[in-house]
Amino acid sequence: MLSVLTLGFILRLLFLNHYPFFTDEAIYTYWARSIYDGSLSPFIPLFDGKTVLFVWATSALIALHVPVMLAGRIVSALSFLGTGYFVYHIAKRLIPGRERLALLLYALNPFALFFERMAIMDPLMTTGMMASIYYCIELLHAHKQRAWYAASTGILLALAFLTKPTAQILFFFMAALIPLLLVKKKITLIESLIVLLPTIGIFLLMATSSGYDAYRHKNMEFVYSLDTHYLILLRNGMTNYARLGSELLWFMSPLIGIPLIMGIWSAFKKKSYELIAVSVLVVGSYIGLCMIGKVIFSRHLFFLIPLISLLMAAGLTVMYPFKKLLLYLLFGYFIINNTLLILDTPNAFLGTQDRDHYVTGTASGYGIIESAAYVKKEIGTQPALVIPLQNFGNFPYTYDFILADSPNIMVVGAWKKEEAEGLMKQYPGRHTYLLFNHSDAEKPANGKTFWRPGTQSGITVLGL
Repeated sequence: MLSVLTLGFILRLLFLNHYPFFTDEAIYTYWARSIYDGSLSPFIPLFDGKTVLFVWATSALIALHVPVMLAGRIVSALSFLGTGYFVYHIAKRLIPGRERLALLLYALNPFALFFERMAIMDPLMTTGMMASIYYCIELLHAHKQRAWYAASTGILLALAFLTKPTAQILFFFMAALIPLLLVKKKITLIESLIVLLPTIGIFLLMATSSGYDAYRHKNMEFVYSLDTHYLILLRNGMTNYARLGSELLWFMSPLIGIPLIMGIWSAFKKKSYELIAVSVLVVGSYIGLCMIGKVIFSRHLFFLIPLISLLMAAGLTVMYPFKKLLLYLLFGYFIINNTLLILDTPNAFLGTQDRDHYVTGTASGYGIIESAAYVKKEIGTQPALVIPLQNFGNFPYTYDFILADSPNIMVVGAWKKEEAEGLMKQYPGRHTYLLFNHSDAEKPANGKTFWRPGTQSGITVLGL
């Protein structure tokens, strides 16, 4: 186990600052740094409809003098160690003899490697979810310390929810499963309450907090409510299946899909009830998210990758005599994709929506570091004002991080050029540079443009 965890951790740390900040990474890091320097309350993220544990963890690393732009990514890389530990021990319980294979499939999965190198909430949330699943499985098999296992299940699930609300999928799954476990006398009523009450308590706490309206708005912005007419949900689901399904199948490749399907088939054939539950959670979560999600990115399905790795390991066990050939092909696919992902991120294979969101399509990613370096060279030691025109809040945040070592440069974001003119009056006597996104079709008359790889969009620096 330790050798595979070490390999996976090293892969997640290699060239971790090789590619620039993307979208939400900068927003979460900005919150974390602001909590550390005291300019924001530790509970401020709740006002934006976000839960806080990932931001707190990032802030803690910043307090330990980890570079600001690496802190959140290191939290995600460390999360791999926790998730991997629980993958190994769940596999040891459910598919004994295949636990190392399950961990290796997770450690080398390009999908996991991509997102566990980013400062986003999903990896840390996934650690909490896998820990909760592990303790729930142990509860079902335990003769002693059952209250301990039940409490661990409930508390870890609540912590996962406090990291990112997607964890409520596992809460509702457990709430639906518990009546069956009660009937089968696998769990008692008191143990059921111990499992569910911590997350219910978090729900109630958030409902009474000043950030609840923002939380509700933020979630309703991206998902349909469950009282939406079923035909709307069905139509939305079909659209997401067509878009996300084909991309995920290609991204994951048949080399992943075939043993996954075989693992699900094996779980039902052998009546392995825990693996059947995992299968239902994987398939049900995918269908459910596609049905209610207005906007679905691949990262929203990240928490399924450890569970998919478990099912793949189970499937490969029954695929004799093709197991060795499939394993060779699978690890060859992993090596090629992971090499591209680490050394040549903009050209690595990603789902279209993730490439648009993280690499090429928004006010983030490639072009920021280059344009910031250009501005620093042009300005030298003179007092200057840098105004990123933002279509996402992370745009000025990232420039603020990169230019933090130049005290003569002030970074102030603005939404429109007219606002930038007002800022120039507030800070007179400074050389001013405007930075903004544009496409090739806009063809700015002057300024220097830093193009994003493989696109017709870039960041233009315009001296005013």
